[in-house]
Amino acid sequence: MHALVRVGLFGTGMGLFLLGSAMLLVALSKLGTPPPDLVVEVIADLAITAIAAVGLWLVHLAWPGFWAATARQLRAWVSTARSWSHPVGQTLVAYVFGVVAILCARPSDAEIAGVMAAFYGFTVLNPLILAFRRRWWLDALLSVFGFLVLFVALVGTAEALEARSVGEGVLVLAPAVMAYPVLLVASGLGRWALTRRRVRRGEAPAQRT
Repeated sequence: MHALVRVGLFGTGMGLFLLGSAMLLVALSKLGTPPPDLVVEVIADLAITAIAAVGLWLVHLAWPGFWAATARQLRAWVSTARSWSHPVGQTLVAYVFGVVAILCARPSDAEIAGVMAAFYGFTVLNPLILAFRRRWWLDALLSVFGFLVLFVALVGTAEALEARSVGEGVLVLAPAVMAYPVLLVASGLGRWALTRRRVRRGEAPAQRT
């Protein structure tokens, strides 16, 4: 198979898979509400599942070992405790937690509460964990990127699942947006203080001898 054909199949398949997965997530969020027409709803769900399945097959056709290799890498990544202290891992955990919280809050129409729980948790815990990371500058850049992605992803997911705009409710996240830069700077200062403390401990024995 020609390389360009494989690239085209892989891109098309991954796009269909992601599209089908997103549509399935929206469909699952509506399980608690009775559909206007059950037959149409079942046909639509089957079509969405077919879209995701075709995407899976196209990706496999373009890259036969892709899904198996991805599963092995995810399993290895999840089983490593260090991965969860990485900014990317924290972002993923916060997003999954936020989606679960949004789904749990759906009956009360308080989906923004789920967004708040995940977003505020990331805002506080991420800089704290970051202070103990070795490559602070690189991880700080990744954390800022994860913070922005998390904000957009959580609000977008809440609106997609509820099929309505969050509106002014997003303003409850403003304190977290303002506090995060301050906490990030405090994290950097804390990392600097820890580094100086370790350097002094390393120099002390040399001065005694």
